[in-house]
Amino acid sequence: MSITDYKVLSEEELAPILSQVLDRFTTLKEYEFSLWENMIRGECFSIRDEDSWMWMTDFPTQEPCILIFEYRREKRGFEFQRMEDLVNVIGESFNFVFYITSRKIDYLLTQNDHDYLIAAGRAKPWLIDYLEQPRRATDDFVE
Repeated sequence: MSITDYKVLSEEELAPILSQVLDRFTTLKEYEFSLWENMIRGECFSIRDEDSWMWMTDFPTQEPCILIFEYRREKRGFEFQRMEDLVNVIGESFNFVFYITSRKIDYLLTQNDHDYLIAAGRAKPWLIDYLEQPRRATDDFVE
């Protein structure tokens, strides 16, 4: 894929990021499997579509993106300079739950194993607006 602009985040580097994700977007104080099941209701928006993970290339961000896995399975993460690169890597991977945020922890995007794209923080209004576009409109959503 020739993506070279990424960094592997060690467990020590990822731990404070994950802690902030828990504080900002979940009801948890410590990681509990699975993270997406513990997101704060009303603070996130979700849609079920098996291809919705591809929409993240349209998420407006100029900041590096951090890819986090379910922590009980993988305690390292990856930081990509471009969302497009991160989405390309996901596209070459087999079905797995993942979380995406920034160093500012101002949004959380996740795709779970039930094909739901879940958006919180500044990603929530983006996803709602995105679905209003005629090519993405659907009634299959959960708030």
